[in-house]
Amino acid sequence: MLKVRLRSIDDLQHDMASLVAGILIVSYITRCTERAAAIFVSTIYCLAALPRTSDCLAATLSTRATDQTPPFIVDKLQSSQQSGTFTLDTRTVRRALLHVDLHANQGHSHGVRVEMQRIESPCGLQKVEDGRPRDHHKLRCAVHRSSLRAREVGKKLHAHGSKGTKAGDNLPGGTSAGGFTATVAAARGEYLATVRLGTPERVFSVIVDTGSDLTWVQCSPCGTCYSQNDSLFIPNTSTSFTKLACGTELCNGLPYPMCNQTTCVYWYSYGDGSLSTGDFVYDTITMDGINGQKQQVPNFAFGCGHDNEGSFAGADGILGLGQGPLSFPSQLKTVFNGKFSYCLVDWLAPPTQTSPLLFGDAAVPTFPGVKYISLLTNPKVPTYYYVKLNGISVGGKLLNISSTAFDIDSVGRAGTIFDSGTTVTQLAGEVHQEVLAAMNASTMDYPRKSDDSSGLDLCLGGFAEGQLPTVPSMTFHFEGGDMELPPSNYFIFLESSQSYCFSMVSSPDVTIIGSIQQQNFQVYYDTVGRKIGFVPKSCVGRG
Repeated sequence: MLKVRLRSIDDLQHDMASLVAGILIVSYITRCTERAAAIFVSTIYCLAALPRTSDCLAATLSTRATDQTPPFIVDKLQSSQQSGTFTLDTRTVRRALLHVDLHANQGHSHGVRVEMQRIESPCGLQKVEDGRPRDHHKLRCAVHRSSLRAREVGKKLHAHGSKGTKAGDNLPGGTSAGGFTATVAAARGEYLATVRLGTPERVFSVIVDTGSDLTWVQCSPCGTCYSQNDSLFIPNTSTSFTKLACGTELCNGLPYPMCNQTTCVYWYSYGDGSLSTGDFVYDTITMDGINGQKQQVPNFAFGCGHDNEGSFAGADGILGLGQGPLSFPSQLKTVFNGKFSYCLVDWLAPPTQTSPLLFGDAAVPTFPGVKYISLLTNPKVPTYYYVKLNGISVGGKLLNISSTAFDIDSVGRAGTIFDSGTTVTQLAGEVHQEVLAAMNASTMDYPRKSDDSSGLDLCLGGFAEGQLPTVPSMTFHFEGGDMELPPSNYFIFLESSQSYCFSMVSSPDVTIIGSIQQQNFQVYYDTVGRKIGFVPKSCVGRG
């Protein structure tokens, strides 16, 4: 047993190097894990900082949930789940030991964490007259919303290169004409996060969307605003607020920059007819650091919306996590190094279960078995996270689909996208036909739910309480690694009809990996390293 006698702080600091060296030698001799060595080293560091020992030890000894068993029987291919292990880069610990004073001023070196809450769309909140459980109605709304988003992505890709649709001659707020509406995919992501803007800071709830770049909130005075739970952002109450000037790099980064005299104006029109327009502004954004300290970033550019039409599920605005120059990750690249990740809880989980959204070093996956795939560049549409998908297997058999069906074509259309704002995965037409045919052929033992109203193409019915179907395995073969889906990520159970429905639909040309298929994976984005990583993980709780 290793015993450490507490001495004075001066003595401990004097002996620090010897103690650390001794512990690492013992760890090597006894073949301790790197995790154990890191805990020993971190503990000694905590003892050297006695006023904060309790907090430090709590952070050192924290653990996470490691696995989750899907409620299905997978036929033909059984994927063995490795037990979760923990790794900790000892270089991080060494940096903390050597630069304790600097650590307090560089919270962003570890990153920030935001809890996302899944919200119902306005459609999903409509009253169900027949008194049945809401799941059918909610799923039908999600299918419709996802299909609409896919169509609008396709329209954007087809329309790119044209001059666009000219905006009205008299834009809101006295803006001079000369811009064009920038049609982007319908922003109906289902995950809500909080950010704090201004000085003094104010809290706002925004929809998290990897399919758009611009961050905006509703602002006062507001000519037209939809209803939201929080009060509007009031620019003249923030001492750090300022408007962007015309001709600045960020203003020119708007799809179609406009000016109101000398200040920058934005105009975003979403694919479903919703829009936001107003001043393009700077202010301080504040988030909570992993180390418990606030991370404040001045001069964050966002839209101060004075005319906002449509319904955004009662959110105060949008947090744009796309790849474009205006997005949150792009603007804070020097702070978070272009890194963020999320881990989405089950789509049918209660709203009290939140999904973590992490930025910076904290976003990097530490679980074993992470697969990394390269991000592709589509200069026609820089916002979306394109990847190379080579094929799809069902029941262990590679389907007869040309790899070009997943590719960006010569004019920038089609391709395969990761998108948290699309709920139900969209498969390009011919791809969906092959996948659906394989799923049908592999589930012939189960009756079809012919009267299903979910909007999905395949629903298996006739299940007694507690009975589970046997379904074929499904794998996405990306360039760089395979993504083996747990069955709950592609068959959704509907309590109201005791049926299981295949939760992927057909899209005109683009393939979008949606949030249901991403649930219970940690999905990691690295815009600097140009890659996406993913690893199975239980997303329940704060782990």
